[in-house]
Amino acid sequence: MHKSALWPALFLILCGLFLLREMEHPVVRAVDARFHDWVAAQGKSPARRSALTIVEINDASMVRDAGWPWRPLDYALFLKAVLPARPGVVGIEPILHWEEEAASRGILQSYVLRTPKLLLAADLDVVRDPDARIIPLPILRKVSGNLAGLPEFAGLGDAPAEEIAERAVLRAVHLPQDSDGHLRRIPMVMRYRGDAIPSFVLQALMLWLQLVPDQVELKIGDSVRLGDVVEVPIDGEGCMRVNFNCLHSVQRIGFEDLLVAVEAGEAGVESDFDLSQLARHIVLLGRTDKLARELGVVGQRHVSRVEALAAAIATIQQRGFQRDLTGWPLLAMVVCIGLLCFPA
Repeated sequence: MHKSALWPALFLILCGLFLLREMEHPVVRAVDARFHDWVAAQGKSPARRSALTIVEINDASMVRDAGWPWRPLDYALFLKAVLPARPGVVGIEPILHWEEEAASRGILQSYVLRTPKLLLAADLDVVRDPDARIIPLPILRKVSGNLAGLPEFAGLGDAPAEEIAERAVLRAVHLPQDSDGHLRRIPMVMRYRGDAIPSFVLQALMLWLQLVPDQVELKIGDSVRLGDVVEVPIDGEGCMRVNFNCLHSVQRIGFEDLLVAVEAGEAGVESDFDLSQLARHIVLLGRTDKLARELGVVGQRHVSRVEALAAAIATIQQRGFQRDLTGWPLLAMVVCIGLLCFPA
């Protein structure tokens, strides 16, 4: 071993240890994000389809009748269309809240009662409003690690109408963007009044896999284990890095096309879309029109809220995780690189 190579190798190891200590520094995190962006750009779309379908409220749907926001009857029509296909989970990303429309809300409520696994989106608030209604949210009890890094919320913000929310599963949608305005990570868990609760994405998978909260094991900064099925890597903020290439594996159908397929099926006529494809799928309804695509992601693309949620769910179904190299594995890699600098 040449002594001349000793000091450069030790210097390299010390530099690696310094970077390991500074992993949470904004500059280091920005470099790490760019590296993962590059890795994602080189990745390929999954070959197989995810068990996930987006029913798109697209530009064609936005010009029908009164446009946006939808009325309760529009959502009732959606549930009426998908229920015969027996989907595994039905999720609605737009928040179902109206001040009026009492009569049509009753029709929607009747279809909500017929939907076995209905997941509705809500917004949580960082400030607790003493006058706001309280909706019980099941908490995760098998938790290890420090909860301080999880995004914390104290109350309920915009949420579905009470008579609808009490008949469905309510979960929060929180899509934090990085300092450069890009969406790379989506929370799997959040902190609500001091307790860890599942996010919309995690709850969708729990319903799809038929898991209860006690079958979910949370290790902050490491993983979320869904029974014996899958282990999802998360960071100290409870977020999973989303592989947006997996969005290409998601089946899509426009709302208008869905109605045409239903009418064709009732008339005994063959259609371009086979409704049986929705069986046992997670079916998400949400906007994908141009105005809704305001979330910047890797590759100078923009997605809507429902597309971001679908990409996260598809990442887990496809096991398309982009894991961060941290802790002892990163330390071992730094040491090995330093030792390789020694000549034989």
